[in-house]
Amino acid sequence: MQDKRLFETVMTYLGKEKPKLRILLGTAVALGPGKVALLEAVEKSGSITGAARQMGMSYRRAWNLIEAMNNDFKIPLVKTNSGGTGGGGAVVTKTGFDADAEL
Repeated sequence: MQDKRLFETVMTYLGKEKPKLRILLGTAVALGPGKVALLEAVEKSGSITGAARQMGMSYRRAWNLIEAMNNDFKIPLVKTNSGGTGGGGAVVTKTGFDADAEL
């Protein structure tokens, strides 16, 4: 409860500026502004390919970042569907939405 009050106090003084928060696992960033932007791009485009294009990165880089996020959390942040006749795709899970909302 004390942490929540501290957060609210800090946010009051920051006004419209939103701090950039990062979740660290050891020295690696499990979730930060760049990975949140990737989650948002996946949600908007419905695919890792589209998200990678939107963010100006390679598919491999986007895939590796998503795999890292999914491995860092108990519940995956992005669910992928294999390609084929109907095509593949990716969706942000509820956990992914919750993580995005927190940051």
